[in-house]
Parts: sequence; C-alpha cells; structure tokens
Amino acid sequence: MPRTLVVIQSRLSSSRLPGKALLTLAGRPVAVLCAQRAGSTGLPVLVATSDDPSDDGLAMTLSSHGIACHRGSLEDVLGRMAAATSALGDDDRVVRLTADNVFPDGTFIDTLLSAFTSADVDYLGTSSPDDGLPYGMSAEIFSARALREAAEQASDAFDREHVTPYIRRHARMKTFHMPEADPVWRELRCTLDTFDDYLRLLAVFADGTTPESTNWRDLIQCLARQTKPGPTGPLFALGTAQLGLPYGVANTAGQPTPGQTRALIHQALELGINSIDTARAYGLSERRIGSALERLSSRPRVITKLSPLADLGLEAEENTIRHAIRASIFESCHALRQPRLDTVLLHRWEHRTQWRAAAWNELLNLKNDGVIGRLGVSVSSPEEAGKALCDENVSHIQCPVNLLDWRWRTREFLASAARRPDVEFFARSVYLQGLLLLPPNRWPRYDGETPEHLDGILTTLVSQLKRESRQDLCLAYVRGLPWIKNLVIGLETPVQLQDNVLLFKHPPLDENERRIVERAIPTLPEALLNPAKWATP
Repeated sequence: MPRTLVVIQSRLSSSRLPGKALLTLAGRPVAVLCAQRAGSTGLPVLVATSDDPSDDGLAMTLSSHGIACHRGSLEDVLGRMAAATSALGDDDRVVRLTADNVFPDGTFIDTLLSAFTSADVDYLGTSSPDDGLPYGMSAEIFSARALREAAEQASDAFDREHVTPYIRRHARMKTFHMPEADPVWRELRCTLDTFDDYLRLLAVFADGTTPESTNWRDLIQCLARQTKPGPTGPLFALGTAQLGLPYGVANTAGQPTPGQTRALIHQALELGINSIDTARAYGLSERRIGSALERLSSRPRVITKLSPLADLGLEAEENTIRHAIRASIFESCHALRQPRLDTVLLHRWEHRTQWRAAAWNELLNLKNDGVIGRLGVSVSSPEEAGKALCDENVSHIQCPVNLLDWRWRTREFLASAARRPDVEFFARSVYLQGLLLLPPNRWPRYDGETPEHLDGILTTLVSQLKRESRQDLCLAYVRGLPWIKNLVIGLETPVQLQDNVLLFKHPPLDENERRIVERAIPTLPEALLNPAKWATP
C-alpha cells in the first residue's frame, strides 16, 4: 500500500496578514491547529516552512508542540516541498494543505484520498466554488513522482512559488466534487487571509472544547450560522465634544443648550446608540451627560478621558501626579453622577510613560480598586497605537481614521492590530473634523494634491460606488475596516443624529470597494491628515 504524508505549507511573511500562522485560534497558534486537525485520524503531518530568519519563530512554535517541521527555500516553494517529501517512494501520496486553511481535518482528507484512489489520477484537488465547498476548504493530493518531476522540470517563477500549477498542466488530474454538498456552502469563506477572516474564525472556534477533532462539517454549519444576514459593521458611539464646547471646523450650529443636549442624548438612546464618548477636556460635556442620564433605569456605556494634565511640568513629583490622576477620575465620577467609570482613556499617549509612568500606574491602582472598569488610550497616529498595543493593560484605543488617511493601512500597524483581537478600536474624526464635507475653499493649506482635485476624486467615488452622498462614502469606508469596532460620531443637532443613524443602516464598503477608494486617493501629507497641523486657508 502506498504511504501518505500530509505537508502543510506555511510562512510568516504574508503580505495581507503578516504573521497569521501564529495568530491564536481556540487557544493555540493557527499553524499548530491546522496540523493537529490534519492529523486527527492518524495521518503523519509535516509543516514545510522557509529557512529565512523571519520563520524562526514559526519553527520554534511547531517544535514546542511536537509537530515535525522541514525548512527550505522561501522563494522556491516547489523545491521546498520536494525536499520535504524526499523519503517517500514514487507511488506514495502527498496531501498538500496550507496553514491558513484550518477547516480540513483527517476525515476530510480521508474522503479525498478515497476519491484519489478511485479516480486513478496523478492529481486530485478541490476548486471552490465548483466543488461545492466553502472557499478555504482546500486540499490537493498528488503522487510523489508527479511532485519530483515538477521540481526537476519547472523553471517558471510562478510554478516554483505555487507548487502545483506545473503538475496540473502536465499530469493526469481531476477536480474533486463534494457529493451532497449544501448549496449554501459555496457562498461561505473559511480561509484566513484578512483580518475580517480572522474575526470570523474566532467566532467559529469560540465555543469548541476539542477544536483539533471537531468534524469539518460541524465547523461549516457553525460558520453558516455566524454569517447569517444581520447588522453589519461597527457600531455608532455618540461623540460629545460639541455638547460641551464649540468644536469642529464644520460646526455652524454652535454649542447646544442644556435642554437641547438632554433631548439629543435621550433621542440617541431611543435610536439604539449604547456608547457615549466624552472627556474631562470637553468643557461641560461630562456634566451634561450626567444630568441627562440621571434616573435612567438603563445607562449606556460612557467612555471618558483623563484630564490633559496641562498644568503639570515634566519634573512633577510622583505624589503630585497621583493626586492629579485621582482628582481627574473623581471629578469625572461626580460630573457623570456615577460611582464607577466604565472606561477611562489617557487623553494623550505620552502620559503613558511620562513622570516615570506614575499616571498610568495610578490608573492601574484605581482599576484594581474597582473605580475604573477598562483602561485605554486616545492616540493620534499608528505609531502611538502600535506602542499601546504592546501593553496588555490597554483594552481600548481611540484613533483618528478616515478614507484619506493612508497611515492606518500599513502592514506593520495591521499586523500589530491582528495580534490583539481583544482590543476595541474606536474610530474618531471619520469626516476629518467635518473637513471632508466642506467645499475646497474652506480646506487648510498644504503641499501636494489640491483640495479641488481631491474634491473631484471623492465626488467620482460617490457615483462609482453608488453611495448616497459624500457623508455616506466616508462612513461606509471606515465601517468596512475589520479592525474597527465603533465609530465616534460627534454632532450637535437632532437632524445630524437622525441622518447618521440612517446612514449606519447602509452596508459598509466591502474589501474590493475599499481597495477602489485607496487606489483612487493619492498619498497625502500629515499637514492635511493631522488637524493639529492645519494652516488656515
């Protein structure tokens, strides 16, 4: 009888989701879970990764879990696979998987092996959606002889990188078809290629007690339940800077009265908004929120920010810092009329390390005392967000994100965010403090593309993507970002509130639509992206 070896192809230098093989699913790294599931019926499993230093961590992780690992060329994946299977005889069978597809298990592989034997071919592989399976329910089986011939003869770079195209062109092959597949399966996606995919798989594996042996059909059924139509995209958090002071370049209504503020907050709650964002620095905002929420039987989540501590010098004593922190927190409690704060953010990232971290340590003490529920930071750049993500005590990050700002799309930042799925990201400045809704003659001065040119691009995108308005386009883009959990939308009138709530009922931009936006908008300078650097027109 021919032998069978399952070879899982994996590397950490993915371009779309770097390091995904070490992301955690069901309490273990993805590559480990993939190998454990593939070997669930006793088949021998080997992970083939590169000998590049970027994959050292992957190799060590596999070794620590007792999983065999072969290392070879990073670029010549075909050669790596041939070397990994060199001990097999020509008639032995190679099952090729990739670590970003964790649904295939031993029983699924056994089904394909049976079909491979019956078909009397050199190659059998899945091909979604024609095979009736979800995208990512993938495996290929071929003879060791076919693999060796490909490794000896293939010279094209594409063939060397993707392993099986040469085999499919030159060997006897057949495409696998799943008998009795549910028609809905072909509409599903179970691969791990983007952050959206990771969130989806986290939900599927959330309740599994034996993820290494859960049958692949059960996982697909769970995935189908997770992807039923329902509310999509991040939630709407009410921003209240405008309720406490005159704020925003597009604010023409001015600061609402106390009565108008109360009515606006009550209307927001009736419309289903359950998060309110405020800060010590927002003038009367905390006090007005506390008054509006008093005596309500069900209170929304209130996120506030520490005082900016502008009156403290860099050489302030540690005891002075502790007293200032406690004063800010208890003033917030008093203004909001609640004994405990749901979530507290540093208003400025630099306060995390200033004064020998005394401010942050005092916040941790208050959290341990039960005065604060969750801690986080308000940041102004991806660099600050990346540093915040390195602190396990940070569970909430608020950041300025809009469709002009390319800085949040870098590989480094997205990889950092992917490693911390426990952190809630709240996006503020979705309209760039209202600038994106203003005519070009009201934009600040900056070097680069003119406001008139950008205005034309945005107008074209609204039409091309069939959005209702510029406002709809701006919201839909940020709502489509998979790492964003809430959008903080500041407003000062009931009409603005109603308009934004209606826009949240529209679908967010999908991945392809976001790419259209990102390709259309040029790289812009920080003098435009950061309101603190705006020059008046």
